[in-house]
Amino acid sequence: EVFGRIGAFRPSFWLADANDRRIAQALVADNAPRRGLRAYFAVGTKEEEGDRDNDGMIDVTDDASELAMLLRERGGNEVDVVELDGGIHRQSSWAAMLPGFLEWGFGK
Repeated sequence: EVFGRIGAFRPSFWLADANDRRIAQALVADNAPRRGLRAYFAVGTKEEEGDRDNDGMIDVTDDASELAMLLRERGGNEVDVVELDGGIHRQSSWAAMLPGFLEWGFGK
């Protein structure tokens, strides 16, 4: 009800409850749809090496993609996961991600 546009750089969507249920995904699944929501999740391809489900995709990308799909199913009209090739968990990568988000969110 408050936010219509979200930008998250290297989001921590891996956080889970005691039953290993991802918290962000559970919040979206268990609450009313958010029609018209716009979300931009930026992740770096070198953020980590973890691959919890052995699908060949690092967990940060996997978790962001899973949440994006769920948001789209629940009414999000523009939910994007953008990868920065070689991006790592550092301010330099987040700085490189910022122009793309600003253009996506606010135009040129």
